[in-house]
Amino acid sequence: MNASLPKLDDLDRAILKTLMADARTPYAEMA
Repeated sequence: MNASLPKLDDLDRAILKTLMADARTPYAEMA
């Protein structure tokens, strides 16, 4: 399961980055 932790971290980072990018995009609210 230790090998899964880093993968989840990477996913979390990607999701957070996407969420932050969406928050900065006015079109994100419409989507």
